[in-house]
Amino acid sequence: MSLGAFKSALGMSLYDNPLPNGDRWIMQRLTNVVHEYYDGWFDVLYRMQARYRCKGGHDWTSSWTMILFRFYRNEKKHFGLIRLKRFGQRCAKCKDDREYYTGSC
Repeated sequence: MSLGAFKSALGMSLYDNPLPNGDRWIMQRLTNVVHEYYDGWFDVLYRMQARYRCKGGHDWTSSWTMILFRFYRNEKKHFGLIRLKRFGQRCAKCKDDREYYTGSC
């Protein structure tokens, strides 16, 4: 699949299933990633900066926000899958709060 075809397919998918909070995708070359390939899946662990807010009202920014992308392409059936997992962080100011919060990128 070419990059243009991938962008087009991803764009159509996002049009049908928009991201929450008005967030949007931007295609860019990754520089701070770890790649791993296994059993037909290709993983990319990406580090980026995000803003957080806990239920106690504390705000913080972290440059250690981790997002895991998993890609799978089935060439015989001509389809691919992309999975995304955002890792959360705990609030350092709320000592009793064990909840993890996902950031806004």
